[in-house]
Amino acid sequence: MKAVYDEILKIGNSRPELKFENGISIGELNLVLQSYNLQPNEDLFEYFGTINGIIIGPGALLGIKRDLPFLSVEFYKNLNSFILSEKILPIASDGTGNIYVLILDKSDIRYGSVYFIDLHSTSFCLEYVVASSLAKFIEFILKFHHGEALNKWPYNKKFMEEFDSDLFKIKDAHLFIWD
Repeated sequence: MKAVYDEILKIGNSRPELKFENGISIGELNLVLQSYNLQPNEDLFEYFGTINGIIIGPGALLGIKRDLPFLSVEFYKNLNSFILSEKILPIASDGTGNIYVLILDKSDIRYGSVYFIDLHSTSFCLEYVVASSLAKFIEFILKFHHGEALNKWPYNKKFMEEFDSDLFKIKDAHLFIWD
């Protein structure tokens, strides 16, 4: 993952107007996660230790303790009672006010996978699964944040079978967007 994060850092450093900040410490991350009664995931240490909020493509990868709300995990986590009460962590936004969340409930069969939540909906629930892991989600964002693949992810089953075959191991088939 280091190479993927290095690419994201290049994007961030090429846009000084975004006030890109380097990552946070493990201690800072643990404090935030504990405040929401969440257990850390190994991927989170590497992710937030390197990336701490950056605009990429039409959306953003979120950060901890950011002064810009649209880049802040805390802003989205505290947005409504569903997001606050579930063992999920907002990790990205799509640029239209919706978010992607990482499942952090180790007792959940979906643990470690990434889901989309439509914040414009009145239901506030996990709408559909978009990646089998944080690493696959970040890889997609980096490789395909523009261009033809953006129209296929996560809507096209064949594309998803090729890009993220582990997605099909998740026992949550009713939340595939193509079903």
